[in-house]
Amino acid sequence: MIMSTHLKNILEIIRKELGARPSDVPGKYRKITVKGMPFRVSRFVSPRCCNVAVMEMNTLIMNSSTIIITPFEKKAPLVNIDVFRILGKTKYICEVYEFDGSNHASFYEDIPCIGLNSEPLSDDFWFSDLRTFVKCFSKGPFQGGKDRYEQFLTEFTDRTCRIYKEAGSLGIPGDEARDFQIRRIKDYAHGLIEKGGVSTEVFKSAMSVEQLKDFYDTVLFRTRE
Repeated sequence: MIMSTHLKNILEIIRKELGARPSDVPGKYRKITVKGMPFRVSRFVSPRCCNVAVMEMNTLIMNSSTIIITPFEKKAPLVNIDVFRILGKTKYICEVYEFDGSNHASFYEDIPCIGLNSEPLSDDFWFSDLRTFVKCFSKGPFQGGKDRYEQFLTEFTDRTCRIYKEAGSLGIPGDEARDFQIRRIKDYAHGLIEKGGVSTEVFKSAMSVEQLKDFYDTVLFRTRE
């Protein structure tokens, strides 16, 4: 599978700014087939900072990439970036999740998006209160301006890295504040499985609940070492 240009660019920013390096993914989770769609999973780690999980999928009519940045010993938000292309139509989604109030959403609010086709995302989810910032853009198959959309992704990633670099340290495992944050993230991840989440519902067709929890805990959100 060939990594898309925008995904390469985002990962290069994270590598450069946060020192993230490739890390192991258990063999059983490196390739996951969901309803005939092959997902490739990889992971990067910035020591004492964050986990970066990547999922890619590519078929003749659809391709997608998802990046999830989860804080370790940093008081920082969980960040999700999705890009989906179906029959030439592309959707870009950038989300920020915070578990102790809205402390970082304002860092993203002035990213230029004039001329980008913005779409609302439903806030009728159990986790809506945790999502403090979200932007969803949709580009039709015959519309130009791809570079402008990907420029938004670049700036969004830059600001995320800046937040992580400037965020206060929470200490090592066993530190009360650090463990509390990890617990909240784990509750959110397991909540997607138990209460519902758009992508999670799809993966339930390929894994049992226990397998999915293990995948989330050890790879996607890395709340368990």
